Amino acid sequence: MSTSMLSPKTNYAAYLVFKRTDRAYGFDDPPPRASVGTTGVGEVHQQTVGLGLSVMEPNQHDQIVPPPQQHASHPKQREDGWLEIELGQFFNEGGENDELQIRLTEVEAGNVKTGLIVEGIEIMPTKGQDR
Repeated sequence: MSTSMLSPKTNYAAYLVFKRTDRAYGFDDPPPRASVGTTGVGEVHQQTVGLGLSVMEPNQHDQIVPPPQQHASHPKQREDGWLEIELGQFFNEGGENDELQIRLTEVEAGNVKTGLIVEGIEIMPTKGQDR
């Protein structure tokens, strides 16, 4: 995605929107790493994401029951039934024609993974954090 399609001088967050099947496997150990950034000189945000965490119902304040290993980002249940997890944030300076790059990888263990249904990635401005 070209950053020219986004508002300049704005912080954005990228969210993976997904579901897990009952037989989802391979997303906990080790957890995947997400990176969000642009092809230009901007910063690349990297963090561990916990796709395999248990999620409580929305009426329980979207609280997550963390496993023994703490992750930087946790999935939240959306009202439409999908889960979302923040993959990272970036600042769109504007004026450039850079490409936005979003990655979710796990290459340390090479374990088989199954049961992840991806709806898409949402790019949304963050609230009250513009530079």
